[in-house]
Amino acid sequence: MVSAAVSYGAREWSWHQFGWGVVFEIAYDSEDAWPGFLAFPAVRAALDAAPDPVNGLLIYRGRGGSAGRVQPRRPRPTAGAGAVPVPREEAPSRVTLATAEPAPTTAGVTV
Repeated sequence: MVSAAVSYGAREWSWHQFGWGVVFEIAYDSEDAWPGFLAFPAVRAALDAAPDPVNGLLIYRGRGGSAGRVQPRRPRPTAGAGAVPVPREEAPSRVTLATAEPAPTTAGVTV
């Protein structure tokens, strides 16, 4: 796979191994090299030899410039429609004014 990618002008390549499988990433300078790489007989044979070609093989045109997307992806909606909590006014605190009377003395005399 690597030699086929290099022969078709791969600028960069890398293998990523996970518990569920292997990812082989290739970066080309131009989008025209991608169909030639897929049509290469050694690449076709390797892709056809996948254990489960229906559910076990995924060919994705990338996350970079060779992705083939003409327009950028639209942003996903945020959870909860991106709304912030409605500001709530605090309940006004109730203040009761009392009349000012002096405290009684220890002998019980009030002024």
